[in-house]
Amino acid sequence: MHGDLRQNRPGAAQPCNVGGGGDVNGDGCPDIVSGGWAQASWVYSGRQLALRGDVHEIALPAGGTQNLRLHAGAAHAHRTYWIAGSIHGISPGIQLHGIHIPLNPDRYTDLLFTHVGAPQLSGFRGVLNDDGAAVAAIHVPDRMPPGSVTLHHAFLVYTASGVHWVSNAVPLSLK
Repeated sequence: MHGDLRQNRPGAAQPCNVGGGGDVNGDGCPDIVSGGWAQASWVYSGRQLALRGDVHEIALPAGGTQNLRLHAGAAHAHRTYWIAGSIHGISPGIQLHGIHIPLNPDRYTDLLFTHVGAPQLSGFRGVLNDDGAAVAAIHVPDRMPPGSVTLHHAFLVYTASGVHWVSNAVPLSLK
């Protein structure tokens, strides 16, 4: 799909290109990518995602925050969730109690589980609301040393009997 899209708001006459981008976010569905002259681009998923991030890249010298929206659905209301992560990607992932988790466990996974209450990890563990939703954020401090790594996060819904449900993974590139 290709086309020309003009934003429909006052003062926004800048053209925007739209095209098929393949499976950009790794959710198994083709996505639509749009971008303009402002060196910004947006990915529109081909399906409704349970975990969404408002940004997918943070510059290490400046720091920033990725706000996460979690939505497991009303069937999981009032259940406990935990956000897990990986620096080694999403494929092949692992199986836990017959459920596929789209993360490859590594030291970052361990760090998130042992430091879940850290101020940089707001809402990485909690209880879903009446709609089966929650919000969380990862805060990256400013003046971090240069480097490049992509973090992937997904959330698990569980009870004492085990993991019941897992979200899609969301990337965060630190550059």
